Amino acid sequence: MANNYDQATVQPNFPFSSVTDFEKELLNRYGFSCEIHGSNQDDTVYFFAEEGARDEIEDLEVDLVSEHAQLGDPIAVKLLEYIQEHGSNDLDAYVSSEFSWVSIFQEILKKT
Repeated sequence: MANNYDQATVQPNFPFSSVTDFEKELLNRYGFSCEIHGSNQDDTVYFFAEEGARDEIEDLEVDLVSEHAQLGDPIAVKLLEYIQEHGSNDLDAYVSSEFSWVSIFQEILKKT
């Protein structure tokens, strides 16, 4: 029997250009997978969580944050500033409280 209570899908699909690689990485850590749909010019990203979304992120690597901050990702830049000011011991808790999966999707929506 299917477990329809823990699954999640996100509608609408987002334009591919509105979702950064770091946002996809964070959403993946919250339990979301994504698929790309469409043609090259009209690609969209479809997000879903087969086993439900998680409320917290665990084991986010400082190197990953730094890499995406160097590429100019706004969330990664803010996280790198936090790391430089407070260290990385509480990074996962900070990300989970300040950049929840809900807030990430809201920011993506604002870009569309």
